[in-house]
Amino acid sequence: MVYAGSQAIVGPGFLIDYFDSGTDWVHVGEVKSITGPTETTDETDVTNQDSTGAFKEFKATLQDGGTVTADMHLLPGDAGQADLSDLKHARTIVPWRVRIPSTPESAIYFDGFINNLGFTFPLDAAAMRSFGFLGS
Repeated sequence: MVYAGSQAIVGPGFLIDYFDSGTDWVHVGEVKSITGPTETTDETDVTNQDSTGAFKEFKATLQDGGTVTADMHLLPGDAGQADLSDLKHARTIVPWRVRIPSTPESAIYFDGFINNLGFTFPLDAAAMRSFGFLGS
């Protein structure tokens, strides 16, 4: 097989949206970076006197939908950013998606609630906002 070059997907163009029940997807404007979701699975140690090979035995238990974080420019007039505080204070679980700039366009979908929301006001750079949420 002849290597035809990397098929990596690069930005810009990774976008994050949440679903506003009863209406449509709401875009969160000017996001600079998105990390996650990073799913994990808990485990329990079931090692016992009959275990063989001198290795511990584990069984998978509960799954964790993961954490997502996003950093963005602060845009007070952006509807998507304005709703973040309301979503956090209501502790509302909503559908989210991260759109991936590819052909055809694809996305990662998950449900979650906002568990942190913050601001950064640097002296020599753009004001920023950040939020994180847990997959549910």
